[in-house]
Amino acid sequence: MIIAIQFTRCAFAAIITLFVVALLLPCTSHAQDIPSVMGGTTYVIAFPDTTRNTFDARYPNNRYEDKAFFFIYSAVDNVISIKGRGLLRSGVVVGGGKFIIIDLLGTDSRAPAPFVDEDCKPVDNTFRIEAASPIIVYQYMATKFGTEAWTPLPVEAWGTEYYAAAHPGEVGSDVSPGGQFDY
Repeated sequence: MIIAIQFTRCAFAAIITLFVVALLLPCTSHAQDIPSVMGGTTYVIAFPDTTRNTFDARYPNNRYEDKAFFFIYSAVDNVISIKGRGLLRSGVVVGGGKFIIIDLLGTDSRAPAPFVDEDCKPVDNTFRIEAASPIIVYQYMATKFGTEAWTPLPVEAWGTEYYAAAHPGEVGSDVSPGGQFDY
């Protein structure tokens, strides 16, 4: 009889402990905070084509069309504008707590050349996104050669001070080989 009472007390204590832990668990878990540099009101962004390759001219791959998207999130009701070479979309409404998907190669408003395929020279096929309130932008591109997705930093997160690693008194310079064996 004494063993049964002790077992009942232990079982009752275990049930009470589990109940208290179950009540306290939701109070201590918190959602992840969004970093302050993740959202902003101004973005200057591009789609660098880092996956382009060539096809054998005898066997062209015309099965897939290239795609480029902006996924834009706003925590509050917001109005945004997107400007790029050959593209102007102003007054785009984004509902609070919702995403809007902008298809840059869609039929309604097509950007003529959203992919940057020039290396080491300034280009003008970038996009400027401006919003009245902070937004978060995700970029996604899919080409015949692969896909990429990333989160660009807003202009507000770029900062104003930049440092280059060098020895004291050393001046930064462009290092580029002049020929095949000039390394």
